Amino acid sequence: MFVSFVLVACGTATPQEDTGSRDNATTATPQPWLVSAVPITLDSVADIQVMGRLDQPDIASTIMDVALSPDNTRLAALTNTQLVVWDLLTGAAVFATGRGDATQLFYSPDKSELYGLTPGGTGLVFDAETGASDNNFRGHDTYSGVAAFDSDAGWLALGGLNGIVKVWDPLERTSLATISAHEEAVVKLAFSPDGNYLASATSRQVRLWDWRARNQLQQWDTGSDIARLAFSPDGRLVVAGTRSGASLWNVVGGEQAYDFRLAPNGASRVLAFSLDGRFLVGGSDSAGLHLWSLADGALVSSLPELEGSRLAARFSPDNTLLITASFGGAANIWNLTNILGDTLSRAPLPLPSNEIIDVFWTDDGRLLLFVDARGPIYAVGVPETSSETP
Repeated sequence: MFVSFVLVACGTATPQEDTGSRDNATTATPQPWLVSAVPITLDSVADIQVMGRLDQPDIASTIMDVALSPDNTRLAALTNTQLVVWDLLTGAAVFATGRGDATQLFYSPDKSELYGLTPGGTGLVFDAETGASDNNFRGHDTYSGVAAFDSDAGWLALGGLNGIVKVWDPLERTSLATISAHEEAVVKLAFSPDGNYLASATSRQVRLWDWRARNQLQQWDTGSDIARLAFSPDGRLVVAGTRSGASLWNVVGGEQAYDFRLAPNGASRVLAFSLDGRFLVGGSDSAGLHLWSLADGALVSSLPELEGSRLAARFSPDNTLLITASFGGAANIWNLTNILGDTLSRAPLPLPSNEIIDVFWTDDGRLLLFVDARGPIYAVGVPETSSETP
């Protein structure tokens, strides 16, 4: 495919109807898998194309969760019935096994294990090469369905309906800390980038913890229901995406840095920092997506034609591009190096499906992975035959 950027000003679009689970699609004919030559950057993006499709071995169904291996060579996914792992170098399925009621999934830092979490708070341990399951652990007796994973250290934090947060080392099957964090159910958790701090949230309150010492450092009230929680890449800020917008606070000192207002439904669907900390993108299915500069808190742009269901947005690892997608709409790549006023350059990305419900960059920037509501995952990259090949 040929990708060419055009200037697009702010605008609006008609919301798209949401989709339910797709569990009756049959697996399609396999496609050849192309090898990614270079990372997707501003220089190489014109040459990107669909590199292949990851298919489920049996009857395809909507994917619940995915996890990338630390070296970006494997992708694991939970379907309605299975845990499936693919090799991203060949596109082949490594194994498929029963998911054991897991609905959340994480890769261990050494790539040896996969950790699944059940709605009841049990941690399921799978061998990452064979799918064999053994040495499961009881993570939380009153699990609220909320978890955070430190992918570098391998720590797993679990929130409870009773306000208690538990931190585990799943590789060692060891409980590291139990914190009486709140008086009501925990709805969101996030580790700081260095792993030293843990942010926990109830419906309208965020608390910051030195989790090893079980010491509360900060407390912030939002006044609106919290749907997203994250640290900035440098660990200086905590942001909560709420039904009315996005609130940011300084970790040291605790003062509020910014308060971005959005209506309706605020930043309840999307909330993400660029890796260099320059930008924050946030939004919802009804409010669309908005891009802010964290240098001064200014609104950079309200991205047009993105209102609809299942909005997704991810920054490229080199911070020059933003990929967006929505169910029933088009996928777009935005040029973050060419911002004129409130206008961004956009390139539509033709895909085999317009039923995309999520999108991910691999950490090395070589692949974009688009999750189709019907089960397939499309890989987009720069092939070896491209002019960008070294």
